[in-house]
Amino acid sequence: MRAVLKNRCSFGPFLIAHQQKPFRVFRNGIDVDKFRYDEEAARILKGQVLTNPSAFPVIGCVGRLAKQKNYPFMLKVFQELLKTENHAELIIAGSGPEEEKIMRLVMQMGLQQKVHILGIREDVSKLYSVMDVLAMPSLCEGLPVAAVEAQAAGLRCVFSCDVPAEADIANVSSFVDRSAPLSEWSCALMDSALKGRNPDGEKSVADAGYSLKSSSALLLDFYRSVA
Repeated sequence: MRAVLKNRCSFGPFLIAHQQKPFRVFRNGIDVDKFRYDEEAARILKGQVLTNPSAFPVIGCVGRLAKQKNYPFMLKVFQELLKTENHAELIIAGSGPEEEKIMRLVMQMGLQQKVHILGIREDVSKLYSVMDVLAMPSLCEGLPVAAVEAQAAGLRCVFSCDVPAEADIANVSSFVDRSAPLSEWSCALMDSALKGRNPDGEKSVADAGYSLKSSSALLLDFYRSVA
């Protein structure tokens, strides 16, 4: 009997089917404990990556610096937010083909002290503790890993409507159309930040099947059942 694996999206459930027989859905799990909010890590990292360690809100973006992620638009949204929240800062963790373009835009917009492009980081799990909200104005997405990780860390997210609805795992995120006024985006970010961290984020992600422990156990049981 031959198993067929089909990727449903970039980081979402994958399907295991046996020819014409029913399939089961398995989610690619994360180590939810690794992404738990860490107050001490937040204190240390704020002093390292922010201009003002007391900045609020800290908007976070995590992902490859590529066209899909729509970072030029994110900079416009952030500039709009600064009109009312001049203590805000934006951190972007990632690298990619549009990195130089994004850095030039930051300079042209005079945001050098407010926008921090951190490159590829090995401590992204701790960077989520620095953020007050995750922003994802993407042009297109599957089910992005950053959305899962951020919600495990208790963050509320603001997604474009081109991110699939299932990305709102903890049911505390907002979706804004990319054609909406910049002010609508900035308000959504600020509203999410003011609500604070979701204390049930880790549990919500685990209960939805995105815990590495539970998803690996289910997959092991499946393999045993077809052995």
